[in-house]
Parts: sequence; C-alpha cells; structure tokens
Amino acid sequence: MRDNFFSELVYFDKSQLSAEAASRLAEYCSSPAFTPETVSHSSVAAARVCQWVQALHSYTQKRSQLQSFVDQLINVEHERKQVTVAALHLLQLTTAAKICLDSLSHYIFLLPLAARYVADDNIS
Repeated sequence: MRDNFFSELVYFDKSQLSAEAASRLAEYCSSPAFTPETVSHSSVAAARVCQWVQALHSYTQKRSQLQSFVDQLINVEHERKQVTVAALHLLQLTTAAKICLDSLSHYIFLLPLAARYVADDNIS
C-alpha cells in the first residue's frame, strides 16, 4: 500500500475527475455487490473506501446534472439577449414608421389646400 494513500483520498480533487473515470465509477457503483454493507463482510476499511467511491459517484452525477442546467441557462441567456436586440430593432423601426406616418399625415392634410391653391391659380 502506498504511504500517502489516505492523504490522496482526503485531498482528492473530485472536480478534476475525467469523464472516463466517472464512467468507470458508474460501472462499479451499479453493481449490487458494491455496497458498503456487502464489502464490509470482507473488510471494514474496504467498506469505507466503497462508501467514498459511492459518494464520489454521486457527486459526479450531480455535477453533470448541474452542468446541464448551467448550459441551459447560458443558452436561455443568449436567446434573451437576441430577443432584446430584436426588440430594440423593432422599436427603432416602429419609431421610424411613426415619423414617416406623421410626415405623411402632414402632407395628406396639406393636399386639399394645395389642390385648392392650384385650382384657384388655374381659374385666375
């Protein structure tokens, strides 16, 4: 047994666990024979290591779920920004259309006056 085995367990950086290692953990933990109760018949120390491995497996599953939620949140935030940009663009277009309509209304109002002016000018 390595001299620093227990120290490695205590200070193990679970966030650096590779996908391959997490997959192997899942294989071990899915076995009905790999429980602290079952392993304790052979060795109490092995039962504690089994418990540690199962906790590590549980952590990797929860971390994977959390990462999935974070990815979804990032996508939603990206889509929200796109909607905000589209809404601002729509506001600009709406404002420009209102300005055009206001100008057009002004000219439509003046059209009868201009027609009367031309008609008066043609009569004279």
